[in-house]
Parts: sequence; structure tokens; C-alpha cells
Amino acid sequence: MKIGIVAHTSRREMAHQLAKDVEADYISVDGDWGEPIGSALNHRRVWELLARFTGQDEYAVVLEDDAIVVPNFRDEAEKALKSLPRLNNSSHSRYPDVISFYLGKGYPPHWQDETVPQAISAAKRNNANWIVGDVLLHGVAVAIKGEFIGKMLLTTLGSPRPFDEAITQWARRFGHPVAYTFGSLVDHNDTLDSVATHPDGMQRETGRVAYEFGVPSHWNSTMEFIGQYRP
Repeated sequence: MKIGIVAHTSRREMAHQLAKDVEADYISVDGDWGEPIGSALNHRRVWELLARFTGQDEYAVVLEDDAIVVPNFRDEAEKALKSLPRLNNSSHSRYPDVISFYLGKGYPPHWQDETVPQAISAAKRNNANWIVGDVLLHGVAVAIKGEFIGKMLLTTLGSPRPFDEAITQWARRFGHPVAYTFGSLVDHNDTLDSVATHPDGMQRETGRVAYEFGVPSHWNSTMEFIGQYRP
């Protein structure tokens, strides 16, 4: 598993500490390579670098600088990936291709009234470690299997959207399932001032933290679904 860190220049020290904590393979502080390029392009830069060194059957992980990780994150993430649920439909069986180690409150707001809480309630009832859908709601901690990173980068090239939304568009277009670990192995440090300029112009409210942060007592492959998604 390869790990990269996406960082804003004002969070340089925090990002380097995070990189140390997770034994990251690469860190990109926006502006260190010339003029700042912004969050989306900085995400893209890290994915492009990781794509060069990630095997087809290996996962690459990109963490944002405000990620808070569980102890021994690398080991726990690898354990989680080994327990991925197998999705079945009438024509094939497969594992999710995109993984989020964070499922959070507060944003996007239209997912928070019922959709996400319902999926979490079902996961709690059934002791499920996975919630599966077709949308990437957050970019805090994302993993993609190596064989798909190049295709994702090609499809999202030139997208004006935040990078998590661009990944969602690619995943939906080509049928790549998105799975969230439950609990989340990553929390979001929401005490920091935002450094991003959002296309919708909306100010992000506080409270954008994980619903459940921590390592499960043991990893299983039981899953619930988010929204109307079914494989």
C-alpha cells in the first residue's frame, strides 16, 4: 500500500507530522514546487505520483493534511482492505474499487438528514464494517486500487469540480463501487480554518467529524448500502 499526503502551505508542519505517523511515501505541499496550484490539482499531483509506484493489485491512499488517523494506521488500513466485502450481481462478482476511511457528519448537507444516518443505523444493527454506495462524499482519506488510478486520472482530466466529486463522476460513469469503513480509521480535524475555496461559495459549518472514529474489535466483510445503491 502506498500513501500520499496532500497539504496546504499553512499546514506544512501538521502535514509532515501526519506523513511521519502513517509512514507516507510522498507528500505534496502546495506551492513547494512553484506557484500554488490549488487543492484539486494538488490532489491530482499526488495521485499521478502514486500511480507510478502502485502495483495493479495494490491500493494507493491519499490523505488530506487535516486527517486524524488511528494509531498504526497503515497496519489497520491493510487489515481493512483484506476484509473488503465481495459485491455480487447477475453478471459478476467484485470488490469495491474506491475506499473511504472516513464517513463524516455535516457535509454534504443533503446526505445528512436521512441517507447517511440510515446507513449507519443499519450497519450498527448488523455489526457491519462496511457501507457501500456509488458516491465519494469526502476526500479526507481515499484509497483506489492501482489498476484503476490511471483510468480515473484520464477521465477526470480537466474537471472543474473538487477532486472527490470528480472521482464520484468517474465511479458512477464506469460502475466503480465506493466503500466506507465503519468505524472510520480517519477523523477530520474540524477545529482548523478552511483553506479551500469551494465552487458552491458556501461556508462550511463546524461539526464535520466522523460518525464513528476508531478501529473495530475485529474486521468483517458484512456490509450495508447507502441510499438506493445496490450492486
